[in-house]
Amino acid sequence: MNGKLRLAATDIQNQDAPDGLTHGLTPGPLQGGFNGRHDDSREALFADGAWHGLEAQFKLHTLDRAHDRPNRDGIGRGWCDGKLVLEHTDVVLRSADFPAMQFNPFLMTPYFGPGLLPHAHRLWIDELVISRSRIGPLPAG
Repeated sequence: MNGKLRLAATDIQNQDAPDGLTHGLTPGPLQGGFNGRHDDSREALFADGAWHGLEAQFKLHTLDRAHDRPNRDGIGRGWCDGKLVLEHTDVVLRSADFPAMQFNPFLMTPYFGPGLLPHAHRLWIDELVISRSRIGPLPAG
């Protein structure tokens, strides 16, 4: 987003829930394709037309079932070329209404729809890996 790395997640199971009727984080209809949360890196990272190594980590938080509430212990991290540029260790991504919710599916989507941007964009993706542990930047060359 404007050259920044954006990490986003959605609580899609609450899309039909009216505001205030669930413990949902983002109840209500989808807006702009999702109803979740997103965080951007502080600085623009992509303005040079070069290849960059991007990594993201999401860890779903736990639930305090005795008190019917989420624990603020989820993780969202983002790296660009091996440098940590986003980190949140207090993330809540689901409500206690959906204790069995897991991450599904993975979606990586820059959106370049008609009329959205005043100039042409290109995106190349190479060596995409989905893993349960951090891979780290690949060696140069």
